[in-house]
Amino acid sequence: MKHTETQIGWHINIFFILVIILFPVLYLFQIGTNPTPLFLTIIFTLIFIVVFLIFYKLSISIDGDYIRITYGIGIIQKNIKITDIASVKKVRNKWYYGWGIRFIGKGWLYNISGLDAIELSFKNKSSIVRIGISKSSNLENKLNQIITK
Repeated sequence: MKHTETQIGWHINIFFILVIILFPVLYLFQIGTNPTPLFLTIIFTLIFIVVFLIFYKLSISIDGDYIRITYGIGIIQKNIKITDIASVKKVRNKWYYGWGIRFIGKGWLYNISGLDAIELSFKNKSSIVRIGISKSSNLENKLNQIITK
């Protein structure tokens, strides 16, 4: 059973796009009393472009024996073996957990937008993994179907 969901981090993406546009505009118009040199403008712009490409979306796919969590263009990935999962439940993250990849006390959070998530508990570990999902996600149902087989 193959299943894929993708979430776009619109808030973060808009911020990054604005910053990526801002650096060259500030250089071109030489705004400020001490404008940034060209090489720093290029370096800062490239850094923000790379970070944007790495984190602009979160994809979750169930593919064979694994759940694959992939950020952006795929440099950052996490593979979780489905047979290691004991339970799956829908949860709501606290607002201060934030977005991105974070340690949240009991385990790890992979999130790009919003507060809704699924929480995976494991058979041989006491830690958990939370994966951010959209409100209309049916990932919990799909995983529960696979686990109960």
